[in-house]
Amino acid sequence: MKSLQLLSLLLLSGMFVTAGDGGRDFVIRGHFRKVKQGKIFLLQQASLVQRSKYPGAYLQDSAVIADGKFQFKGKIGEDVVEVFFTMRLPVSDALLAADPLAGHQTLYGYLSGGEMVMSGNDLSDVVISGSPERTSLSSWTISCAHCGPPVRRYSGNS
Repeated sequence: MKSLQLLSLLLLSGMFVTAGDGGRDFVIRGHFRKVKQGKIFLLQQASLVQRSKYPGAYLQDSAVIADGKFQFKGKIGEDVVEVFFTMRLPVSDALLAADPLAGHQTLYGYLSGGEMVMSGNDLSDVVISGSPERTSLSSWTISCAHCGPPVRRYSGNS
């Protein structure tokens, strides 16, 4: 009888462990027209304190760019997470000596579950499409483009 109870308890706890995963799968397929090879990184935004408290809990991935194409696949623990993409474009040694950040590009954004497509010359003009959240954000951005001049920060002087 005890062995039957123990077996039932183990099976039941296994169901909770698999049901409690809560992650959302994502796939990002990318294509750059100007960048034919290299490496691109995808990182979840988190402070150094958060990263040191919970090592391995945040998304960090890289993909090789071959013939302008790359792909990221993974799982996120929340519906939407803040992320950034970063990569370095090829630059001359002279330019790199003059400016250590020459050729470095970074794009900040949000990642949700589902499939997304990134396309452009490089990160400076990339367009991201595919997820419902991205479609909503794109239509909001387009509609706000006609709202008038941007709001200026209050300077304290009238």
